Amino acid sequence: PPSKMARRDSANEPLPKLYSIHRGRVTSVQSYGAFVELPGLSKHGLVHISHISNVRVENVADVVSEGSIVWVKVISLGEKDAPKVSLSMKNISQTTGKDSDPNNIDLSESARKKKKYEDFSQKPIELDAVFNTTCTRCGGGGHLAKDCFANELGKGKKYDLVAFDDDDDDAGPAAAPAAA
Repeated sequence: PPSKMARRDSANEPLPKLYSIHRGRVTSVQSYGAFVELPGLSKHGLVHISHISNVRVENVADVVSEGSIVWVKVISLGEKDAPKVSLSMKNISQTTGKDSDPNNIDLSESARKKKKYEDFSQKPIELDAVFNTTCTRCGGGGHLAKDCFANELGKGKKYDLVAFDDDDDDAGPAAAPAAA
């Protein structure tokens, strides 16, 4: 294992250019992907299982093994504070190293599919206000004629808004005097 001093030096080491293609050696195979050593870098990059091949891969070890020489494309460099080199073998010919997605269209589609779903449906607008108006239809306050509840079934009854006090809520209906 490299010493702490060597790790500090590798932190200042230049990172590969984004979307550049390299030939590297697989140093470790895990269930979630393979770590690849890039020439000239002490830092290893990860080829996630979803970027191993264009077809679904169930087991990484079925496709690559430790010590294999593979062509990879740098697809992400992570944050500046903690650079992580993400690699892909997906659209790279493993015989010639030619990129079959030079404009990164497939890569951007994969990133778009991984984004979280956002609900863009329209949410109702709620107003926490009472109109300071008098209805021309029923004479009640707090609403407009178009929103009036007065109708023929009400037989001329008029309804006003009832003031609601939070203090009265604690008493509840049980505190009201019972009619005998």
